[in-house]
Amino acid sequence: MAGSKRKPLSLAGVRSEEEVDKVLSNLSNSKSELENIVNLSAKSESHKKEQSKERVTFYLSSDVLEELENTYDEIRRSMPYKFKTKIKKSHLVEFAMERLLEDHNKNGRDSSLGRMVESVKRGE
Repeated sequence: MAGSKRKPLSLAGVRSEEEVDKVLSNLSNSKSELENIVNLSAKSESHKKEQSKERVTFYLSSDVLEELENTYDEIRRSMPYKFKTKIKKSHLVEFAMERLLEDHNKNGRDSSLGRMVESVKRGE
């Protein structure tokens, strides 16, 4: 991904509802989870003053970053124009982190994060 440029989103090729459903069904998240992302975005817009956010920096592998970019672009292409500006990559990352932490808090060592930690402990 280093040095590659993302293709800009355009209004050309407006998609039918059937095409949008097909795109959404191919994403790893369910349609309802994507709606939750949009709702999270809308909530964050209305609660900006109430909810403080911190700026953080993390390193991601090139593959993960590219997948994040592709997913972000795919979601935005599937959305009506008036909603495209309401979804941000930080919403996707926050949504994913909430699910990861929720799974870990509920399932501990049996969570995907718990299994990853155990494999690191074993030196895998």
